[in-house]
Amino acid sequence: MKKLTSKFKWIKTVPGIIGLGATGLGLLIGITQMSLYIKQTSEANDIIRAALFAGDKFYSLGLYDQAINNFEKALAQDPKSINAYTRLIQAYRARLESKSDDCGGYEYDIALNAQCKACFYEAEADSGMQMIYKLQALKPSLVNDRELIYEEALLSKRSGRHGITLRLLAEAHKLFPDDLRIKAELGLLQVCKAKKQPIKLEGLQLLEQVVQADSTSLKYRLYYARSLKRANLPTQAIHHYYFIAIKATGMENWIREDLRTMAISQMRSIIMYTGRKNRGIFSEELSMPLPKKLEILEYLFNHRDTTQSITYNASVPHNLHFYYAQVAQASGHSKKAEALVKSMITQTKKQHWNKLQPWLKLYMETQDSLSQMSDFTLEVQSLIIDG
Repeated sequence: MKKLTSKFKWIKTVPGIIGLGATGLGLLIGITQMSLYIKQTSEANDIIRAALFAGDKFYSLGLYDQAINNFEKALAQDPKSINAYTRLIQAYRARLESKSDDCGGYEYDIALNAQCKACFYEAEADSGMQMIYKLQALKPSLVNDRELIYEEALLSKRSGRHGITLRLLAEAHKLFPDDLRIKAELGLLQVCKAKKQPIKLEGLQLLEQVVQADSTSLKYRLYYARSLKRANLPTQAIHHYYFIAIKATGMENWIREDLRTMAISQMRSIIMYTGRKNRGIFSEELSMPLPKKLEILEYLFNHRDTTQSITYNASVPHNLHFYYAQVAQASGHSKKAEALVKSMITQTKKQHWNKLQPWLKLYMETQDSLSQMSDFTLEVQSLIIDG
């Protein structure tokens, strides 16, 4: 019996062997699972990094749809990715701004054009704002984050809900009173959209502070110039539009070219409107030194080459031609005035003569103050009489 027991004694060690094997197998499975997890995590991180990198590239090229697709891919891999969220929010807003440009307006102006309903995209703006709220819920410390508040205000602006945008910007300004971007957006909206005059004046003051703090920014100058025009301060508005046009001239960037074109258009519009309203270029509303007035008018004619003499330009309205002639005459540059009027008379067809007559009469009013009329002035007078 003892021999039999000793024969099968090894059986007692089997559970230990099995337990040891199970432990080893468990350890092996654990190591395998960990390796797989590390591999999957590494692959996921690689996908996130690649998606964010591609999204950034597309964003820098202005290809916002592709950028959004890549940022969404990164977010799908990691639903808690702060980087993916913030990039998505910026891309949503940038895409909205690019769509607004398609309406024929300029990036910084178009969202205030109440007539252009197609420029507003409430649903898309809401999508971007929902991203902000999800991110803030994910990380509550971002509720008062400066960049997210600014992005929320810009998205709201693009939705066309200016009342909500005013409230958002006013709250942001209280939190960050020195932020020039927030100040500029708030100031522009206050001037253009607020109903109460004190708030409009407050907006104008904010924009003045912004321009003083950053005198090189053409965007802030544009905001201020537009607000001055809205506030019926034409001379000041022309001054800042002229600054924009000069600084943007010769730049290769298409945005600069767009700015220059807009500034020139606005200056012409202000001068023509104020001149018609006050019957002439010498109204108090357009009070500025004659040399400066002449310089600006010359620029409106020959902004591409200011060295050329001023002659008839079919792309420039008739009244600006005669305003220039009047200012040139009053500044002691009678030859410049005569050369322009002469070129107009020469190049105006007979069927359009009736459009020219009123401006010739206006030009002659300037000559009446002269003690002695030139031969050309007498010639113009006879043309008016002959009609």
